[in-house]
Amino acid sequence: GDTGDCAAHEQKSQSCGANNPNHPVRCCPGLYCDNKYCIDPNLTAEHATDEKDTSTTATAKPTPSLTEEPTFEPTLPPNTSTPEPSHHPTSASPTKPPTPNIWISQPTAEQAAQGIVPPPGHFTYDPNDAQYGFSAWSNPQYSATTSVSLDGMPISDTGSLGRMDPDDLDGLEIVPDAQASPEYKFWSKHAWSIDPNKKASFIENACDSTAYWGEGNEWKAEQSPIDVYTQSGDIDETGEETGVPGSIVEPRCFEHHEIRIKPGQFPLESSRIQKQITGSQLRLVYPDPQFEADGSTLSPDSKLPLADFPHGWGGNMEALRVDVKIPSEHWLNGKEYAAEYQIYHLHHKRKKAPVISIVVDLHPSDKLNEHFQLALNEWQKLWEKDYLECELRKRKERRVTAGLFEAVKGWVDGSRDIPVQEQEYSTWLDEPPSEDAKFRRNLRAARKAQEESGDFWDPYKKDEIMRSIHFFGYAGSLTEPPCTEFLEWRILDTPMLISRQQLFQMKTLLFRHRSVETGCRISSNHYMGSVARRPLQPLNRRKVYRCTCRDFLADQMRDEILALEGTTADNATYTPKCNRREFRQSEAAKPWLSGA
Repeated sequence: GDTGDCAAHEQKSQSCGANNPNHPVRCCPGLYCDNKYCIDPNLTAEHATDEKDTSTTATAKPTPSLTEEPTFEPTLPPNTSTPEPSHHPTSASPTKPPTPNIWISQPTAEQAAQGIVPPPGHFTYDPNDAQYGFSAWSNPQYSATTSVSLDGMPISDTGSLGRMDPDDLDGLEIVPDAQASPEYKFWSKHAWSIDPNKKASFIENACDSTAYWGEGNEWKAEQSPIDVYTQSGDIDETGEETGVPGSIVEPRCFEHHEIRIKPGQFPLESSRIQKQITGSQLRLVYPDPQFEADGSTLSPDSKLPLADFPHGWGGNMEALRVDVKIPSEHWLNGKEYAAEYQIYHLHHKRKKAPVISIVVDLHPSDKLNEHFQLALNEWQKLWEKDYLECELRKRKERRVTAGLFEAVKGWVDGSRDIPVQEQEYSTWLDEPPSEDAKFRRNLRAARKAQEESGDFWDPYKKDEIMRSIHFFGYAGSLTEPPCTEFLEWRILDTPMLISRQQLFQMKTLLFRHRSVETGCRISSNHYMGSVARRPLQPLNRRKVYRCTCRDFLADQMRDEILALEGTTADNATYTPKCNRREFRQSEAAKPWLSGA
């Protein structure tokens, strides 16, 4: 045929192909023949259809469904393929695009008419969301209170608390408002155990450093997360680093032994451990601790997981909860990781709240983390139960609709007066009774699965979760509204490793979770596949320090060295440490810290 005029818009709708008697011999460059028409590959299927006659439907390559649900097997098998090992940690992109955030800044008229509004305390990670995104995190509602009392006496002027002696705030009690953020509600019940110097500020929102500290005083802010650089440098008078866009690390370590941990005596399947899939994390919440008669000393009979932090923390403190976020909140040497695993603690007597943070990376051989998989199994059970509960709800709604149809049908033809009621099943929307019975068996099994007990589960598990005893330390804040500054972060220098399939399972559990409490809508408040991408915060005048084998060895290794010398840790006049060669060997095993 004549191909003299080869502008794409001129020939893209011309006939071609063996099935067309009037087809040109070939299409113009840049076009291809679909056996009927010359097609511009840059056009979408919709546009291609518009260009053709209405009797032809364009066919596009299928895209992954955003509503596809995960398997109902609690344990997802690992990926059998083995990727090329990497010398540096790699954070994988989602296997499938996550579902978009269901909430928008302003509900549409249709949503408002249906009563669809975000839940109390809702916030998002969308930088363009003016009502719930980062710019709105400083909204006072996130730290709103119903009442504030001190030693049982109501406090109307909460601003006066900041002018009081911190030691006089021990009896502070806070009752959060229904509109307060989930994080504020969680920590409000522990307000009496917060550092007295932080209590007055606990009732305020600290997300906006300028509004909280005042213009010109932003350097006082201690916000999280940060990018931890292992390079040394100088702090200038404004508190920012010189030449390094993240934190700097002091050579000095304040601790003198490893974080000593006790796994506790709680089966992961125990109903006393709350398994939660919130809008922003996978979470395990441990029961409240047991105290001695003084009300603040932890009972020696406590079965909770415990951690003993060095440097004057005052002995064991219980684990409050475990959070898993996607991707990592903290960065190491300019690198964001696939996820972050955080264990929150609180020492009720010393009024301190340290967090053990572990970045999560993909195993270079795609190996399954079997211990962590046990926790994923529990979240999977919850996901499945909530999914089936929502399915049950939808079935009931369909049956009511079926009942309404039968009633209207009777009213219209005047043959009978049928009251509106739920039908046994809807013949045109539901499965037959045999399939419905199978569904109900699955629902009962999902409910029962959460009640079974098993072996104790260790949230600190060495070699699988905590793969190092050395860490970075700095003073910081909550990473969700109201961003209160009272946490002490301890970030391990070695990532936890998981398989690609486990990362996909985590994303499915978090990004595609539905529950009756959320109206069976997606509960995640993620944005572009992230529930942990709060912008990295300036270090200001804080200092980040790092502890290595030059500062302390593992207790077992230390005791073995001292035993060879015929002494014990109690009688030793020094603390065994690694020499320069051993330190370099240790660093060589951590290529992600190659800047150290």
